[in-house]
Formats: sequence, C-alpha cells, structure tokens
Amino acid sequence: NLASIPLQDAVELEQHNYLNAGLRSYWDNLFVDLDFIDDSNGGNATQLNLQTRLGSTIFGFTETVLDEFFSEEFRPSEIELSRRSRLRIDTAIAPGILPRIPVSFEFKRDEFASGGELTEFINLISTHSRGIAVSNQLVRQKISGQSPISNGTLQLSSSFSGIRWRGSINYTLDPESELDGVILTADPGQYHDYRLTLGLSHTLEPELSEFFVGASNTSGRYNLSLGARFNTDDEIALEAGLSISFGQEPRNQQWLSGARTMASNGSVSALVFLDTNQDGIFNEGDEPLPDIGFRLNGGYNSLRTDENGVGFLTGLAVHQPINLSLAPETIIDPLWTVAREGVNVVPRQGHSIQLDFPIFLSGEIDGTVYLDKDDSLFGVGRVLVELLDVENRVVKTASTAYDGFYVISNIPMGEYYLRISQQQLDELGLVSDHSEIFAISAEENFLNGFDFALRKNAP
Repeated sequence: NLASIPLQDAVELEQHNYLNAGLRSYWDNLFVDLDFIDDSNGGNATQLNLQTRLGSTIFGFTETVLDEFFSEEFRPSEIELSRRSRLRIDTAIAPGILPRIPVSFEFKRDEFASGGELTEFINLISTHSRGIAVSNQLVRQKISGQSPISNGTLQLSSSFSGIRWRGSINYTLDPESELDGVILTADPGQYHDYRLTLGLSHTLEPELSEFFVGASNTSGRYNLSLGARFNTDDEIALEAGLSISFGQEPRNQQWLSGARTMASNGSVSALVFLDTNQDGIFNEGDEPLPDIGFRLNGGYNSLRTDENGVGFLTGLAVHQPINLSLAPETIIDPLWTVAREGVNVVPRQGHSIQLDFPIFLSGEIDGTVYLDKDDSLFGVGRVLVELLDVENRVVKTASTAYDGFYVISNIPMGEYYLRISQQQLDELGLVSDHSEIFAISAEENFLNGFDFALRKNAP
C-alpha cells in the first residue's frame, strides 16, 4: 500500500529552489504521510504525519524537522525554528442531559536552533443548543526561562429578531487569575452593500468602557470602512479606511481590482469550456462557457465565469487545502457532463493556480420494448436495456417503464449498440434482436426510436 509520489515542480522563493518527494500509506484507520524537501541552498525539511481514529476520537500527530530551511510557511527570523512536534485530539461528549459537546486538545512544542523552546497547550470546547452557541478556548504558553502564561476566552452567540449577538469574556489564569474584560457586539446584517456592527466593551485594567459603531463594504472592487468610537475618558475617535487590491489574471494578463487582499493570499484561475473532442485540453474548436459558478469546499460562491469561460477566485487562505468544483445548478444543459468532479489544491501566497474544467457533451437515447404476442405488440415494463461499447462492455443500463418506454442519458461521445439483458431473456424464455452499432456525436447526440420486440423462444 506504500505509494511513491513523483517529484513535484520546483518552487522558487527568494532564489531558493525546492524539490518535494513523499510517501503515502493507509492501513485500515491509520494514515501515514512522510515528506522530504530539499533546498538547493543546502537546507532540508522532513515532516511525518500520522492520523488515526479510535471510536469517535481522532488522533493526529505531526513531527517536523528543519535544517537551515526557510519557505513561505517557515519564514527567516531572528529565532530559527529547528523542530516542531504537534499532537491534536478531537473527540466529543455524547449527548445526554446536555447536547453533544465537541472537545479538542492540541499540544505543540517548538525547538529553536539557539537552544530555547516554546510549549503550547490549547483546549477548545463548544456546544450549541436552542439557538445559542457557547465555546471556551484556553491557551497556555511556556517559553524557556520565563513564567507560563495562561489565558482564555468564553464566547456566546445567538440570533434574535434578525440580529446576530456575540459576547465574549476574556480572562487570565497565569501568572495571576483575573478577569480582563467583556465585549458585546450586535450585527444587524447588510444595509445595501455595507455590513453594520455595533459594540460595547469594558476592560478592568485600566478600567475603561467604550462604545463603537462601524460599517464596512468588503465585496466588489474596493474595501471601504467607516467607524466611530466613544469611551468613558470622553475620547471620541472617527475612523475611515479605504483599500484596493490588485492582481493579474494569468491567462489574459488582465489586471483586476478587488476588496479582498490578493498579494498575501492565493488565487485560482479556472477555465470552463465545452470539450468537443473530449481530450481534456482546451484547443481549437472548444467553446468557452460563461456564467458557470463554483463551489469552494462545498459552499456557495457568487463568482461566475466571464465571456472567456474564466473565473478568477482570489483571497484564498494559503497553506490550507481547498476543494474546488463546479456548481451543478449553473450547468443548465442536461446533456453536459462535468469531466472533473472537483480538484483539491493548496494555495500559495501571491501565486495563481491555473485549473481547467472541461465539460463533455453527452448524448441520450430512448425507445420502447414490446412483447410480440399473437402478432400484436404490447409495451412491457421492468425490462433491463443494456448499452454496450464496441469492446462489448456494458456502459449503462435502464429499466423500462410500465408502457415499455426507456431513456438512457449522459452517454459519452462514441460508438455503441443496445441489447436486452441476456440473463433476463433466459429467465423469461424470450429472445430479442440486437441493435446496429450507432454513434453519439456532437452533431447527433439525441437519438430516439430504438425499439425492441420480445418473442417466445422457439423450441
């Protein structure tokens, strides 16, 4: 089960070239992932990932060893990281008197080339009941030669009368147990293109209360935010922010502007086209498809392809796998078949990934199966009709309706013939002829009238 992963393309970062090789393995509930990365400037990195499940509890362990290695994820700094160990446990308390309560624990230990180390423990517990979500996150950090620091945040959120309310309580456990402050925010939703926020915060050290209101537009070609703050020290602050991000679509070299950050995030240039020769490559004769939508990690995305069939998705989180697929509700022709169900990619900072989504034009065929009895034809139901390719392999099947009518859809381009299931014919003591070979093509993709007559098998 141990499979070798081919060498990937070289990745350039600050004149560094990397080659990445890895091993993947699956044993029942155990997943093993081993990666080795070599830097042309002399550094290297090794990472081992283990993941398994025991009942409803998932265990994940990652061990990373760095030797003078720097990348987009491990940036050069005054404190060079040499080793990182991470253990994560995800489980849940089964529902009973209380609803189901997910719980996660994460232990992390960083070793530095200078000899110091950082240990961190994170615990997150959450639940949701009767429209109220409650979560508590506790973080404990310990740096070599320093006292540990422990703090936490208790959050509650709910919706009432169309307004989403959120409250949080910040507290410290180490070096001294104390309450730091309380924040309450209200999100009344969208007003035209702006999202409104109202809030009230109170801190204990120093003791200060503050009221704030804000409005922001985070979609479209620019990001505009307006806000005002007033506190109990009689201070008033007015805030305004305007930001515009620019990025170049790699296919047509067109510069685009947007509200979301592009340079520090990843992007995908997706080309959707009708692949007439079904070779998976966009070439002469293929048709770009406009107004096709996408799903990002299964969720809704408002982006649509332009007149060139290109959709430019920006603002993607880096170093995190995403699943990109076409939104089936935007593929209006029932005879179009998506060649790729979806693609899993890992965006990189300031880099645009080019993906092609070919759509094949499929065909459809229909007909009626009759029973020939006393020189009269009667439509017969529940007869299995088989579609075979020229290699005599069954590609699709259909069962006739009560009147003998059948339809076989989403047939790829190619040559085929039809027959009635031989096993069913033998069981019923009937015979039937085969159809002639026919072709499903872009010019003729809807064929009808392929009828069959079943007769008693003569002794």
